[in-house]
Amino acid sequence: MVGIILVFAFIVAGYVPSLLAAAQEDVRLTELKKEAEKEGKLVFYTSFALQDAVVFVDRFQKKYPSIKVDLNRSNNTQLLTRVLAEQRAKKNTVDVIISKGDVIYFMQKTGLLSRYLSPERNFYADGFKDKEGYWTGVYLTVHCVVYNTRMVAPHDVPATYQDLLKPQ
Repeated sequence: MVGIILVFAFIVAGYVPSLLAAAQEDVRLTELKKEAEKEGKLVFYTSFALQDAVVFVDRFQKKYPSIKVDLNRSNNTQLLTRVLAEQRAKKNTVDVIISKGDVIYFMQKTGLLSRYLSPERNFYADGFKDKEGYWTGVYLTVHCVVYNTRMVAPHDVPATYQDLLKPQ
């Protein structure tokens, strides 16, 4: 009987911290929602294709109808330039940014991002999110090298980025 109680105690002890963390996250999300509803607006910068960004906005608006989304769509360079200009002018207005990894990485390294540990990020593999909570990937673009097998011999296939500079 003591063994069963100890096992139960260890199981409960393992769940209590996660239950407490979940409860704290629920309270935090409720507070964020109240603040956002008070503000009444969410500013969203993205380099997504417009039709994809509109899907995000529509789904957000259905879930939070009292929060208007101000969608600003531009290419990655324009997006970064805008964020940097706003930061220099001390008029940061953006709430959510979706852009390419290198742009987000630069923003993180220069202190332009705030941490946000969304509950949904728990469903992402570690390679798709920052350990400190500054970003979580929402899409993946795959790049690959294609070569002409009649012009490049198997032993000459590029193995590094430097190899891509070779004429063949």
